[in-house]
Amino acid sequence: MRNIKRKIREIYDRNSSIWAEFNEIDDDLTREIKLYLGKDSFILDVGCGGGRLSVALSRYVGRIVAIDFSNEMISLAKKMYPILNVEYPIMDAEKMKFKAGQFDAVVSNMAINRASCRLDRVLEQSYLVLRSRGYVFLNVLSSKSSQKLGLDLGYNAGEIRRLLEDVDFTPLSIREHANITLGKSLDNLKFIERTEIGAILGERRIVRIYAEAERRKNYDFDETYVSIIAKKGRK
Repeated sequence: MRNIKRKIREIYDRNSSIWAEFNEIDDDLTREIKLYLGKDSFILDVGCGGGRLSVALSRYVGRIVAIDFSNEMISLAKKMYPILNVEYPIMDAEKMKFKAGQFDAVVSNMAINRASCRLDRVLEQSYLVLRSRGYVFLNVLSSKSSQKLGLDLGYNAGEIRRLLEDVDFTPLSIREHANITLGKSLDNLKFIERTEIGAILGERRIVRIYAEAERRKNYDFDETYVSIIAKKGRK
């Protein structure tokens, strides 16, 4: 697992400028966060990538710390979005280096999966750094997303609820969102080489996947995800 994580970090370091262009902001996630938090809130953005979610939220909260384990992604975020109330330290979300109980919320948009950043470990770390009754707002990969590739990277709603309750979070909302990217050619699938999927599969298996997609003339990719809102502690 350690070698896979290193390979994933290298992929994102190597392709940081490309991922910055595709670092989409989830408007629903942003709206949900705004409903729960206020102008003085202190937020931790986990797996911030190019920093776009943090920048979108920076107008509505007091301060944000945006972390990523990719040196190049953090460098790019600093360059593209030098916002006064956003800090960009390089940090692994499974090994956070913050004082306990200082954040009002932990947020993350599609940066959590079994290979690069496991949900159970992120929840454990989040519980420690959150203030009493703090929140997590997470979009995580669904277990449906990578099944066609023979991989188990995501999570289903039942598993997520159990993981939340194991760490003593109260689930407020767990919803699955279908998100299938329709591809017109093989070029639409080739982005997987620049993700954790590419690091896990390796070149030979990716070539076979491309060949099968060409045979079927089906270049769609399932990016179904689960949105999570939970509160630290029990009701």
